[in-house]
Amino acid sequence: MTPASPLQTVWPVGVVAVAWLWLCWRHRGAFRLTPMMLGLAVLAFVVRLWWIPALEAHTYDGHEAEYWDLFRGMRAPTRGGTVMIPGMQWLWWLMGHVMPAWPKLPVVLMSAVGVASIGLVGGTFGVLGGRLAGVVAALILIVNPAHAAWSSSAYNVILPFFFCAMATFSAAWSTRQASVSFGSKLWVGLSLVLAISFRMDTGMVSLLVVFWLLTEGRAGSTVLSRLRSWLPAGVLTVVIAMACVWPMIWPGGLPGDGERSVAIFNNITFLDVYGPFGGELGLAVLLLAGIVVARERVLLATSLAAFAVAHHLMMATFDDFGERHALVVLPAIGGLLGLATRHRLGQAAALAAVGLSVVGMTDISERYYGSEDAYAVVLDTGAYGELPRVDISEVPPADCGWVAEDARIAADPVASHFNVLRPEEVARLRGSDGCLQWCVDVQDWRWSSRGIRDRAQRLSHIYVLSPRHVVTDPGTGYACLVMDVGQRTIPTPGTKLEDHEAASRRDHPVP
Repeated sequence: MTPASPLQTVWPVGVVAVAWLWLCWRHRGAFRLTPMMLGLAVLAFVVRLWWIPALEAHTYDGHEAEYWDLFRGMRAPTRGGTVMIPGMQWLWWLMGHVMPAWPKLPVVLMSAVGVASIGLVGGTFGVLGGRLAGVVAALILIVNPAHAAWSSSAYNVILPFFFCAMATFSAAWSTRQASVSFGSKLWVGLSLVLAISFRMDTGMVSLLVVFWLLTEGRAGSTVLSRLRSWLPAGVLTVVIAMACVWPMIWPGGLPGDGERSVAIFNNITFLDVYGPFGGELGLAVLLLAGIVVARERVLLATSLAAFAVAHHLMMATFDDFGERHALVVLPAIGGLLGLATRHRLGQAAALAAVGLSVVGMTDISERYYGSEDAYAVVLDTGAYGELPRVDISEVPPADCGWVAEDARIAADPVASHFNVLRPEEVARLRGSDGCLQWCVDVQDWRWSSRGIRDRAQRLSHIYVLSPRHVVTDPGTGYACLVMDVGQRTIPTPGTKLEDHEAASRRDHPVP
């Protein structure tokens, strides 16, 4: 029978959550709060609530706004699915019944979850590599722009990240025990189940957990003996995970179905979602750290690198692959840099990574829920300030394809970022002379929990873009940068690259 009621889709997750809390209490001795960790926690809160101006500028946007409505009692939980997660709905609905509907309270609560996840990642690599490795891994996450920004969001991002961190911590902790009880094994498993229940793609972290359980610690035992020891708990974990996930995906399909063959070619080289580690310098820093770690602990270095690559390949098949999905890889990045600090070259790599992250933090703090006025100022400066100005009454153009979603400038029918993913759809959108224009507005420039900037960066990655003019609306202050969408730079099977003269050969990134 199809699960139709809210309780039918969420009750397995509720049972797992209660059992997990009990197991956390039983294993409370595994957690050690040192003065160093307390200091790092304070720093992490400062970064998330003040450097990222969450207490001042946060706005409930997109699906996050629906969770806020649940918290303040304006709506009731639904059966949900892979978008409005059942467990996430009930979490906010139940907390709203015992907490005041203060708009900043969810922001502070999620920031606390983000800070706790940092502690768990630091603890994981403290166990695997020593105190310095743990501290550096934690510091990398503290100043990571994506982790800091998502830590203030009520969306289902930082909570499943926390459960992933708990899974890796409990797995690392178990590898240092002389013997591991079934309850301890189930603690690892249920942490993975809860991560998957709140964001399905986080299940990829199980690859890392399983690898560690089979290869790390307990000198003298073989991989086969470890596999036999963990197999019963592993099978039970899979069964429980299916019971939690199945009700919210059946009947129906997974997000992105039908688009995966095109999406993987669009996203396979799309690394902007990894923030400071997606550029050439960031990748070079990670490569250096990986080489340093591999010289002494090749299996551990390989597991971290392989997990990051496998996760990227899997998520590249999702048409809306964004920063919120790439977040799961951050512990592997931080851990690799932390483990590398045993040597001078590794320390240099970690220092460079912190510097790149600080630069990224400065940028994202300026974009965090940025206003139309702030974006208009950006378009009034530098090279953008020299572009011609066009009144909003003159758009959309009659002789050119037009990509814009804001109701004030959108064409009829509306064309969005998703309409330019497939080459054949772009061919239909273009004007008779191949002209296609995209109006890059404040949604594409600012950071928000809707993830629109991720889509703008993807479009910039796929096509050659050239600025043409700026559309302005003196009445409302609205402004957008019109870009000519030229040649596609990413080939896909069954299509050929078309050369369009609508844009210059020089590519320009989005603001």
